[in-house]
Amino acid sequence: MSYTFEESENILNGITDDIREKISENADGLAVMFRNSHPEADFDECVAMVTVGAAAYGASVGGPLGAAINAGGGVQAAHIACRRVFPG
Repeated sequence: MSYTFEESENILNGITDDIREKISENADGLAVMFRNSHPEADFDECVAMVTVGAAAYGASVGGPLGAAINAGGGVQAAHIACRRVFPG
């Protein structure tokens, strides 16, 4: 499924703080695990892997949280989490 930037932004803005926190916690954990497993990796590789992990998480959770993750919340959380572990 493909969304425009505006649609993705509207979806993210509609996510409750609780759901946003769960998405971020998952992405943060995945980013740290990726960095620890792949010390030679970079930010872009991290984003790709964390996005895939977030999509798998969304599929396993299902419901509104799963939909929010798969609608783009996971991608945004991946960017933020990977920037934290690959700050350069």
